[in-house]
Amino acid sequence: MKGSPFFKRLWPAMSGLSILLFLAQAPGAYGQTMTTGDIVGTVTDASGAVVPNAKVTAKFVSTNEVRAAVTNPSGQYRFALMQSGDYLVTGEATGLKSKTEKFTLIGGNETAINLRLEVQGTQEVIEVQAQAAILQTENANITSGFNTSQVNILPAGGGDITTIAYTVPGVIQGKGSDTFTTNGLPGATNLFTLNGSDDMDPYLNINNSGASNNLLGANEVAEASVIVNAYSADFGRMSGAQVNYIGKTGKMCIRDSYTILDTPVGGRGRGAPAVAVPVVK
Repeated sequence: MKGSPFFKRLWPAMSGLSILLFLAQAPGAYGQTMTTGDIVGTVTDASGAVVPNAKVTAKFVSTNEVRAAVTNPSGQYRFALMQSGDYLVTGEATGLKSKTEKFTLIGGNETAINLRLEVQGTQEVIEVQAQAAILQTENANITSGFNTSQVNILPAGGGDITTIAYTVPGVIQGKGSDTFTTNGLPGATNLFTLNGSDDMDPYLNINNSGASNNLLGANEVAEASVIVNAYSADFGRMSGAQVNYIGKTGKMCIRDSYTILDTPVGGRGRGAPAVAVPVVK
C-alpha cells in the first residue's frame, strides 16, 4: 500500500495540510527580548466598557520619543520592542481622556498598564511602580527588576554587581568561583548578559564584572533583571538564573552621577559604602 502511486501523491498533500493547521493554531509572537519590553493593556470608559479605536501614546522620558497605538475591537493595545526605562502612557478618545500613568519598564518584561477614560479635565500624573506588582499575569517568568537608583544603592564590593542577584528569593551566595546557587542549581547554570550578549568568563562560567573584568560596575548599568525560572524562549538556554544587565544610553539632560568605591587593593574586598557624586557629562 505504501508503495502505491496513490499514497505517493497523497503524502505531500497531507504533510502540507498538517503544517498549515499547526501554524494556524500557533499563538502570535510578540517583540519582547532580553533588552526590550512590551507595554500592554486595556482601555475602558467610566462604566467599565472597553473602548475600541482609542489612541494610546507612550512617551520615553529620557529622550521624549513618543509612540502611538490604537486599541483593537476588544479595547486592547500593545507596544512591542520598547526600550527599557521610564515611560508616560496616556489614552484618549472623542471627548475622553485618561490620567497619565508613569512607570518603569524593565527589559524582558511585559508590563500591563490599563487605562480608564473619563471626561476631559485637568491633567494628572499618576506614578505606577509596575515592576513591584504582586502577580505578573502577562507571562510565567519570575522576574525581579532593578532600576538605576536601586542598582546604585545596593552594596557591590569591588564594583562586583553580581551581588544584585543575592536579594532575589531562591538565590544563595556560593563559595569560591561558584558565585551563587539558584533554587539548588549550581552557579555554572547561571547566565549573565549585557545588552543581550553573553558576559561570561569562558573558563569559570561566571560573569565578567568588577574592576578587572569587562563590566565596569554600577556606573555602566542603567538597570538589571534576575529571572529564576526560564519559561520564555528568550531565556531558555541555561537552567539557573538569567541575570540581565542593560547599559546606560543617551538622554535629554547633561547631568549624571558616578559612584566612588573605597575598596582595598585587589578589587574584591568589602569597601566603605559607595558615594554617588554628581558630574556634568
